[in-house]
Amino acid sequence: MTKTAHLRNYDVILLMDSTNMNSISAEDKNLPSDTHVVTYYENGNRLMDAVRSYKMTDIFDAYYDYGIKDIISIVSGFGTIKPKLYNPEAKKEK
Repeated sequence: MTKTAHLRNYDVILLMDSTNMNSISAEDKNLPSDTHVVTYYENGNRLMDAVRSYKMTDIFDAYYDYGIKDIISIVSGFGTIKPKLYNPEAKKEK
């Protein structure tokens, strides 16, 4: 099972996979305000993911059950778009 599919079972939506803080900060105006950044170690590498979820416990459970046991932090406070108005598949009009 892929990481994205596994996280969806826990109502966690993966927005950005294996990214860094600079990329997340650059996309801040395009992300919903319920975005969380998960920092973890996988295979000796420090990685960051941007995810959406209602509760941080859902995020922790999803990652832990997926096999990522070395979770460093889960931080919220990113994004500026209201969650109910966020639609990543909306077509941009000129």
